[in-house]
Amino acid sequence: MVEDDEMTIAMTRRMLIEEGYRVDAAVESGNAIKLLTFNDYDLVILDISMPTLSGFDLVQLMESFNIECKIVFLTNLNDDETLRKVKKIKVNRLISKEKELSKLPSIIKEILA
Repeated sequence: MVEDDEMTIAMTRRMLIEEGYRVDAAVESGNAIKLLTFNDYDLVILDISMPTLSGFDLVQLMESFNIECKIVFLTNLNDDETLRKVKKIKVNRLISKEKELSKLPSIIKEILA
């Protein structure tokens, strides 16, 4: 999980660990790149709006490093422009923090099935 808000990381991490998932987290892109380079993940959860690199930038970087896994954006951005940009890249789903965070474990289970 790559998210710049530590409270969101703590809440999301706890929720997913309770469901049996192993969760690594990074609050900034440098640590995220290290984790992604040295580990194999089934799924990466990214925020879109982050300092340094956006979620879109990180997806592009993952592609350039041939890092292959499922990707979801967990974000508050769900405007038309963001949705159009998401459809153009290799992201499996955009999940609204505001509306769908409580459903995250079931959404992830569905994506990984």
